Amino acid sequence: ADRMGLSQLYQLRGRVGRSNRTSYAFLMYKRDKLLREEAEKRLQAIREFTELGSGIKIAMRDLEIRGAGNVLGAEQHGHMEAVGYDLYCKMLNQAVLALKGETLEEDSYETVVECDIDAYIPGRYIKNEYQKLDIYKRISAIETEEEYMDMQDELMDRFGDIPRSVENLLKIA
Repeated sequence: ADRMGLSQLYQLRGRVGRSNRTSYAFLMYKRDKLLREEAEKRLQAIREFTELGSGIKIAMRDLEIRGAGNVLGAEQHGHMEAVGYDLYCKMLNQAVLALKGETLEEDSYETVVECDIDAYIPGRYIKNEYQKLDIYKRISAIETEEEYMDMQDELMDRFGDIPRSVENLLKIA
């Protein structure tokens, strides 16, 4: 089971018990084998999505685990998680249209955020843009005091002393 893809595991499980009898699919791997993180995630998804019609959820989880890849090439890793699924799909659509020589009519928005405190992640604190986007996304999802404290600890561990502007961002999140 640890050497199969998520869609293969899902299809195999779906072939078991195609009548009115209760049935079970046992997916096995060697007990002493240390599973890679991706294999663990695949098996967890199979355990999690058991209800009828879970195919779309399995496909989305597979997309999260492997990445969307390059539509025109063989790569299976993308940056979907860093920018979010909706924005990634929009960017992919724009790239395909550009290759076709077509253009997509852009919506024109001007976003203005007025805030009398500095609340951002400076480039000198987190230099990698993908890491910075990921941290912004995770900060925006903070809902509890525990998550707030965990994020503070992680930032200290990974990037050092937290600048005032990042402290402010955490407080207003």
